[in-house]
Amino acid sequence: MSEEYNKDGLTPGALVSGDDLYKILAAQRLGGGTTPVAAGSDAQQADDELDALRADYEEATGKRPHHKMKAETLQAKIDEALSAADD
Repeated sequence: MSEEYNKDGLTPGALVSGDDLYKILAAQRLGGGTTPVAAGSDAQQADDELDALRADYEEATGKRPHHKMKAETLQAKIDEALSAADD
């Protein structure tokens, strides 16, 4: 009985390393196929923007943001802290 291999040289249902699996799942979540997310992509830009908002939040409030805070929440809290500082 011969085994069939896919284009990556893996048998169907073969396990892949955690890093490769993470990249594949991230690409699928972003609407792609099994292509890993490229540097400079929209996801990378969103991460960079979120990092900038986290830094702004920490500067405005003096506290580190919760790791699950979304960009919209961070921006609202920054605006709130800045308007409180103006008063």
